Amino acid sequence: MRHTFASWLVMAGISLYEVKELLGYATLAMTERYAHLAPDRNKKAASTMEKVFQKNADHGNKVMNI
Repeated sequence: MRHTFASWLVMAGISLYEVKELLGYATLAMTERYAHLAPDRNKKAASTMEKVFQKNADHGNKVMNI
């Protein structure tokens, strides 16, 4: 039941940290087993960072290329 609960939370977009807290795990490592259920989270994070960089550039702030 805990595995199903955690799986559904991750698939609904809840962060692994929040799942860790809800399930009472001591470390984040215990919730990493559910990371594969949210493969689009990396794309979403990258897209968000792109928007932040663009917003800063639009306001005249220098953006460092890495």
